[in-house]
Amino acid sequence: MKKRRHTPAVLTLVLAMFLSLTACSTLNTSLSDLASRRFDAAAYIQGQLDEIYLGKFDPDYLEMVGITESEARQVYEDGMDVEVEAFIQTFAIEFPTDDFKERMALLYRSLYAYSDYTVVSAARQDDGSYSVKVSVRPLDTIQLLYDAFPDFQEEFQAKYSDVDTDAMSDEEFNDWYENIYDLDYQNSLADLFEETIPKTGTLEEKSIAVQIEKDDEDYYVMNDESFSNLDALIIDYVYS
Repeated sequence: MKKRRHTPAVLTLVLAMFLSLTACSTLNTSLSDLASRRFDAAAYIQGQLDEIYLGKFDPDYLEMVGITESEARQVYEDGMDVEVEAFIQTFAIEFPTDDFKERMALLYRSLYAYSDYTVVSAARQDDGSYSVKVSVRPLDTIQLLYDAFPDFQEEFQAKYSDVDTDAMSDEEFNDWYENIYDLDYQNSLADLFEETIPKTGTLEEKSIAVQIEKDDEDYYVMNDESFSNLDALIIDYVYS
């Protein structure tokens, strides 16, 4: 039987790429006119995390960074789209449909509503930068999905055990694989994801220091590495 086996492809390089994309989609709209305003590092981080993960747009934060609610909402939606792409890569979905992507974006909104982070403190450094301490309790949803995946895959493969793909031409197989097998796979996996989200819990609390520095135009921005490290804590994707 011609067969393509789905396995969680959780590779450090892949996740690093998507985390970097998330950071870029966020930071490009972070600040526009802070030079003439008093900078509150803790409020800045709180506002940005709420924007990215919860889709909450505090008016004071929007005024601080000089963007509209519409622009902030676009950052939030773009972040959900990036998460969907990471999910697609992680679970080896080869032909994701637009309907699947839209459904998954909504599911990720539901998942991120469980985000558990606290801005603890902020301190100005001698060089004029800021260090902001954030505590995070990572969400275990993807870990639960990994745990359920072997049984899911076994049951899914059993559905097609009687299909004689060897009797198909290459064209017939490719059409069957894309429009029946992979379509069923992605929708079934989305069902499993939706069932898993309400079971979401948190892992051991972790603390991280987020660095805020001035860029070349003398505006304060979150350090890219700091954001990537923080973003990696919100949902635990590490496959063990």
